[in-house]
Amino acid sequence: MKKLTRLDVSYNLISGEGLEHLTSYPRLQVLFIGGTPIENSDVRILLKLKSLVFLDLSDTDVTGRGIQQLTQLRSLRKLDLQGLEISLKTAQSLAQIQNLSYLQLDHCKISDVAISQLHKLIQLRELYLERTDLGDTGLSMLVTLPKLEHLDIADTQVTSAGLKQLSQLSQLAALRLAELKLNSAAIAAIAKLKNLQLLDLSGTNIGGAELNQLSSLHQLQTLILDGTKVSAKDVNRFERQHPNCTISWD
Repeated sequence: MKKLTRLDVSYNLISGEGLEHLTSYPRLQVLFIGGTPIENSDVRILLKLKSLVFLDLSDTDVTGRGIQQLTQLRSLRKLDLQGLEISLKTAQSLAQIQNLSYLQLDHCKISDVAISQLHKLIQLRELYLERTDLGDTGLSMLVTLPKLEHLDIADTQVTSAGLKQLSQLSQLAALRLAELKLNSAAIAAIAKLKNLQLLDLSGTNIGGAELNQLSSLHQLQTLILDGTKVSAKDVNRFERQHPNCTISWD
């Protein structure tokens, strides 16, 4: 058991004494502990797990004070904080975990200013910000991330004007924009992302004309159009142009 490298105890009642047992697994690299009653005082135990690469703290009682201690985990590469409150000070601490390649902040209470701090995480490849207060200013900072490949900004405060900045992320392979308002200029910016393999436009206001603007995205493998204004005729035309793309549409 001392060779254990992955453990999932999410949505259990583990805390305190139970967590202490985790220190018996010095090789533990992946720990799912989301949905448990752990709190700031328990983070000190997690800091003993020096081999941790992936840590899931989503939907726990850990606050900024606990999150800020995670900078001590030098091996940490992937972090899930979904549903937690992230203050400006906490975001500044997160920005110090320089080796992070994956950061999950969906449904977090986090301001646009705090999100702006994340542009310092130059190793980030995946960033999830669905239903946060991300706006145009924050996005203007995130588009400078040199290795970002997967970006989820669905149901945020980003406007069509802000979305034009996406053209700077030429390396993007996956982009989720569900529930946002898109104008022609925003669609034109998306059309420049030639490496896109997944594009989620569900719940947006796009129609056939906008879909036609995206016809140059020949690397697409998945296109999500549920809840949009596109017609069956529009979808069929796009399918003929992109035979290797799976389209979800209702």
